[in-house]
Amino acid sequence: MRSRGKPACSALVLLLWLLPALAAAAPAGEVTHLSGVCIVRKADGSSKVLAPKTPVDQGDVVVTSNNAYLQLKFTDGGEVTLRPNTQLRIERYHFEPEKPQEDSLIFGLLKGGLRTITGLLGKRKDRSYEMQTTTATIGIRGTGYGIQLCQGDCQDLRNVDGRVPENGAHVDVFEGSIGVVNQAGELVLKQGEFAYVARIDVPTVRVPRGEAVPAPTPSFDSVPKRSGLDSSCTVQ
Repeated sequence: MRSRGKPACSALVLLLWLLPALAAAAPAGEVTHLSGVCIVRKADGSSKVLAPKTPVDQGDVVVTSNNAYLQLKFTDGGEVTLRPNTQLRIERYHFEPEKPQEDSLIFGLLKGGLRTITGLLGKRKDRSYEMQTTTATIGIRGTGYGIQLCQGDCQDLRNVDGRVPENGAHVDVFEGSIGVVNQAGELVLKQGEFAYVARIDVPTVRVPRGEAVPAPTPSFDSVPKRSGLDSSCTVQ
């Protein structure tokens, strides 16, 4: 009888030993929708074609090319929709439902634009969420906002007045509020407000609707369904 119990006992001990590692390996989120050919490239150099339910994790950089849109949903309930020609790094992601004191999320918008509705990581703990750009960092506490970072690559975009947006970060808030922080200070924006940040050492300024880039990323229901080599995105 004892000899029969040893393998089962050993297997149980091994499973208990592996549980922390299995939990740590859980992905940060997954692809829910995409338009265009998308590829995942991890830190180890591996790659594969993205599809709905493909996982993404801390350290990945999501890159969309011309005409490609991608929507991600994270384990805390947050959603991010990326515009074409966008690069978003998941710098840090730590979410445990029973440990709000350890919440931490840092995105790095390297290029392009996105629209996002934050999940629990933006609601349960102060200063647990950051969206970093070259001109400012956005902090929130439960909100929805859009941001477009122009770096000489926004010729195809127009503000409400029909002009090409200036280089810098263009921000709009459609739910809640955000704090836009850089070396020149902080500006709090509320629902329905727009702002522009030219450089990291220049104060953020509110702008009238006509000078803003409102709703730079549409809801995914309105994204055109395209495929082909001209519509691709990469996680690297």
